[in-house]
Amino acid sequence: MRYTAWNSKNKSSDSNEKAQKNFDKLYILDIKEYISSGILESYVLGSASKQERQEVECISSIYPEIKEELITLQKNIEAVASANKIEPPKELKDKVLSAVYEEIDNDLKEKSNVINHDFSGKTEEVSIQKNTWRMMAVASFVLFIIATSVFINSRSTSIELSEKLNDSKEKIKIQKEQLAQTKSQLENKLSKKENYLAFLADPETKQIQLDGTDNSKESRVRVFWNSTSERVVLKVDQLPEPPTEMQYQLWAIIDGTPKDMGMLPKENVATFIDMNKKTNAAAAFAITLEEEGGKPTPNLEQLYVIGNV
Repeated sequence: MRYTAWNSKNKSSDSNEKAQKNFDKLYILDIKEYISSGILESYVLGSASKQERQEVECISSIYPEIKEELITLQKNIEAVASANKIEPPKELKDKVLSAVYEEIDNDLKEKSNVINHDFSGKTEEVSIQKNTWRMMAVASFVLFIIATSVFINSRSTSIELSEKLNDSKEKIKIQKEQLAQTKSQLENKLSKKENYLAFLADPETKQIQLDGTDNSKESRVRVFWNSTSERVVLKVDQLPEPPTEMQYQLWAIIDGTPKDMGMLPKENVATFIDMNKKTNAAAAFAITLEEEGGKPTPNLEQLYVIGNV
């Protein structure tokens, strides 16, 4: 459907005046009702039919209120697009703009051949259709930007959630490994304690108190010895921290001769110490301070504790 561009110079023509009056009667309408109908929104968003587009363009040129509402809607759409946009890659934007401008040029070339005849026989270009295609192109581009923004936002959110999920899985895996390790350590400690309790409760196990010498009168060590199993366990109650490169060494006195029973660890000396050497006989036990790693015979000048069985 094409609209004739009315020329003010043809008002002398009766037929032209009659057509103008009929035209005006046709478009006398309730402006508020027309605006609230939603057709302007459809036009701006590009979802209106061809006939509806032509109607909006014609009526907006007659009624300033409708034209103003149309401009406001277009600005609102542009504002929404601007507020939600994510800048696309420059090369993508250039391609889209190039395609849009090329499409506009092609359409304008086709539409420029469509002319309207006034009553004086002159012709003029149908500028209203040109403007329509321009607005449609802009609306299409705005919608494309909005759709692209939504897609990029959705993809970004999906990637972020995936990364968080992977991080959570890794943290859970580490926590499980730590819990398993802690459980193993606790079970090992519990097993050792139960073993010590069973050893101490054995009627064959003897407790020997080793008291401090003049080198360290406050020192106290208990020896738990089972002559049947030949096992020896120490409980250090009080011993000075050994100097650097020095270490405590346990001795069993058998028939007046000292027997090496192993070295005390330099750390954790306050706990039970299961000695790595055994004996089935002993008249006394003693501890001396020796060079780190121990000696085959004790240095009696460094005797710290001693006790008879």
